[in-house]
Amino acid sequence: MEREKVEGEIERLRGLRKDLDRDWSHLKYYAIPMVLAGPAFFLWGAIASSLVVLGTASVLATAAYLIGVRRKEYEGEIELWQEQLGRLEE
Repeated sequence: MEREKVEGEIERLRGLRKDLDRDWSHLKYYAIPMVLAGPAFFLWGAIASSLVVLGTASVLATAAYLIGVRRKEYEGEIELWQEQLGRLEE
């Protein structure tokens, strides 16, 4: 019973980790608004263009940081649960 719960938790964490890997591969799409920097420059000037670039870069950096932190957290939790599973098998 306990072993099944631990294995279930490991599989759940691996699924969450896989979802984060997918999110990581989609980060490149967060940079798409950068193409608006050119039109913003011609329509509203350098300040608007700079705001587009800085806003897009900050969203991209924040998303990358959060995904990276969660990935490491899940890896650590998986290792802990695998150690628990090893103790249950002994």
